[in-house]
Amino acid sequence: MNEKPIYKKWWVWVIAIFVLVQISRLITPNEQSSAPSSPSPPQVSEKFKKMSPAEHLSTAKKSIELKNFVAAKTHLDAIPEESPEFADVETLKHEVAEKQKKQQLENKLTSDDVKLKEMDKRIGELRTKLNKSYATTDDVHGLMQDVILLTVVKSAYESGKSDIEKRIHAKTTTLLPKAQLTLREAYASSVEEIFIKTGMDARVRAVGEAKKTIRITYALMSQPLIYKFQNEIKIDDQAKNVGFSKLVYTNGFESSLGKTWTVSLK
Repeated sequence: MNEKPIYKKWWVWVIAIFVLVQISRLITPNEQSSAPSSPSPPQVSEKFKKMSPAEHLSTAKKSIELKNFVAAKTHLDAIPEESPEFADVETLKHEVAEKQKKQQLENKLTSDDVKLKEMDKRIGELRTKLNKSYATTDDVHGLMQDVILLTVVKSAYESGKSDIEKRIHAKTTTLLPKAQLTLREAYASSVEEIFIKTGMDARVRAVGEAKKTIRITYALMSQPLIYKFQNEIKIDDQAKNVGFSKLVYTNGFESSLGKTWTVSLK
């Protein structure tokens, strides 16, 4: 009796379907939503309530000098319109608003600079990890977020004029392709682990120029199995979303038994 082709055996499809489900979860972030908390109103003490308009004005000016703009605005809002001190309120509120904008910009520049340094370190550590073990789903999700953030930051500082703005733009220009390449390698690594865990002795690699080709090598690769990958899990769409431009399926044989299928992702 002729033996059934390997792709017609039930156990091959059980494994394949399980693999499809696992890979489909790979680049779908866990949805966690939490309602933003409303800011608490400033607490007003009895001492505050008893302050005269002149005391409020004096304290507001000192608060501006100390860059405590919330306190300054609170004291300015407490000055009644009928008091002589109210004549200075609008001018001081405008000063507070301008200095707040400047402080927020400085804080953002410092924060972005620190985040880029932390991201660079994290990507370097992940690249070291990939030499020893498989990437996790969290690794892939984290890198996708890093790539999005780097793209936004690079665009935001493209026209920067200050030294720190120029430094941040230069850093993102260097770090973005590194993050994108690492994302492709991590995705390939995590897909391979899914295959291995489900009993499919497959090898998945990011190869070629800038690692933009994903190659899936499996000895039992067949057209029906590729159809499953392409039409049920949409693995080509996933690979494109993480930056691959080509997807190669192969059974890995170099003899006449060798079969290779190539899918363009452009």
